[in-house]
Amino acid sequence: MLLFPKLIVRDGLCVFPPAAILDSLYEDPIEMARLLRVMNARSLLIVDANESKDARGLQMATAVAQKVDIPIQFEGGMLHADTVAAAIESGIYRCIVPVACSNDAKIACSLISEFGASRLTVRFPASLCLGDDGTVADLLSNLTESACSRVILTLDEGTSWQSSENFERKLAVIVGHKSPKRLRISVDGGITDSSDLLKLKETAPKAVDSVILSDSFFTSSFPCQAFWAWTDRDSIDLDNFSTATLKC
Repeated sequence: MLLFPKLIVRDGLCVFPPAAILDSLYEDPIEMARLLRVMNARSLLIVDANESKDARGLQMATAVAQKVDIPIQFEGGMLHADTVAAAIESGIYRCIVPVACSNDAKIACSLISEFGASRLTVRFPASLCLGDDGTVADLLSNLTESACSRVILTLDEGTSWQSSENFERKLAVIVGHKSPKRLRISVDGGITDSSDLLKLKETAPKAVDSVILSDSFFTSSFPCQAFWAWTDRDSIDLDNFSTATLKC
């Protein structure tokens, strides 16, 4: 199971949770990405909190992609073919498209058909309910024609997936959906500490192959983080990192 961090960026600066270990972090997304790369991050998701109302979010993500040798995924305003094309041409590995209704699914289908399933990932928001008619299943059916191959299932930050009433039911619906391509699932949120992570790894279906970490990661909620290099950030050479396999 691949673990990779998510950086939320607003107005060109990283946004961290209130309890973040700020002495170990950088507000500059490029420096933060380099720090994460030194600690052997194999991928990085950058989310533009401004939803790319201008070009700054994509420009910043592109600058990050040019500084590190790992796949950069980007989320924020990726709803039009020209925007997605610009992102891919500038070095972004994968774009994230939010899907919360049938119209969103149509947009995602069009983009996946044009750019390929490896370049587009669909995100289901935490607020998406199963619904009387199976909302998750309905959206998946709408996405089938595009051969969608990866879905991000979002949970609320700060709340354990183990206390989420519908999380496992949503997983079951996604895993059981018949699609031209076998669906892979990334879980974003719902990991508050190491026990959540270990339990998910133990019980989740094989289709869940990655976990995206944010708040719990930047608040050092895992015991091993007490020994990480970023506890002495000033002594780290940000240009000295190992070579990761360029896969995601």
